[in-house]
Amino acid sequence: MPTTDPITTAMTRIGLLTGREREIFDLLGRSQSTAEIAGRLGISARTVKFHIANIRTKLGGLSLHLLCAASYLHATGPAEAPAEPCAAQI
Repeated sequence: MPTTDPITTAMTRIGLLTGREREIFDLLGRSQSTAEIAGRLGISARTVKFHIANIRTKLGGLSLHLLCAASYLHATGPAEAPAEPCAAQI
């Protein structure tokens, strides 16, 4: 049975995210820190971390780094590499 890489698996599960989780997922790919995401969305950093944990679970248990990579690739396509590492914290 062929295995798929975690990012490919995550890409097929993006539809499972709530609207707020999707907003946070999209911001992760833009190298936004937890505090920056919280400020932009008008929620606490703790709430952002809660959503990130839910997103990681829904997308297949990705590490934070793979989650940021999946977000970036979802937004830009696989042809480009991220300019900066993910700044979010868990």
